[in-house]
Amino acid sequence: MHSSISPHRLLTGCKISFEFGTWIFGELLSSKTRSQYDPVGGDTFEQHEVYECTRSDKPIKSQHTIKIKRQMNFWSNRDYHEPSDGINREVENLHRLKSCTSTPKLIGLRIDNQGPGDDLPGGYIAYIVMQKVPGKGLHNYDELTPRDQNRVRIAFIDALWEFRSNHFSHSDPRRENIIWDPETQKWFVWLKSLIECLVTYATVLLLT
Repeated sequence: MHSSISPHRLLTGCKISFEFGTWIFGELLSSKTRSQYDPVGGDTFEQHEVYECTRSDKPIKSQHTIKIKRQMNFWSNRDYHEPSDGINREVENLHRLKSCTSTPKLIGLRIDNQGPGDDLPGGYIAYIVMQKVPGKGLHNYDELTPRDQNRVRIAFIDALWEFRSNHFSHSDPRRENIIWDPETQKWFVWLKSLIECLVTYATVLLLT
């Protein structure tokens, strides 16, 4: 099956249908390019875009996001045609942490081949629809009062313990992977930054 959504135009207002519903793209929340490596496939690049989205065929009150991961060039091993491990790992983590209160909930995944009008016809494109968690990023952490910074630290420790109870740890210290909700005093973490290993020293130092 082919999917054809051009990355060079804003998708806000566009509609896309999956077996898990029909969704309308809302505001673009982020856009970036990431390199990917596979021991068999070699190297490639992905364009990542995250949009707010709403379900149109069955209106629901909760808010959601749709993440698009689009292959931008073929793997350096041209005989390799699989999606990146990062896509599979993120979705697997969502499944395994479905009872975790500090991570978004997975709604559905769809992986297609890009169509003739896309950047890389025949390359993969993945759509991950998930719950939109409340809160915002911590880019202004240094501007918070000492009291609020301590609240963030306490919530951070609570989230770490929850991950460890599920045999996961937070492995990426970048603040862009973290959402802080001051109303509920909770952290929410993007699943790509969770792995099954010991808590890294860099993570512990994140907010010191």
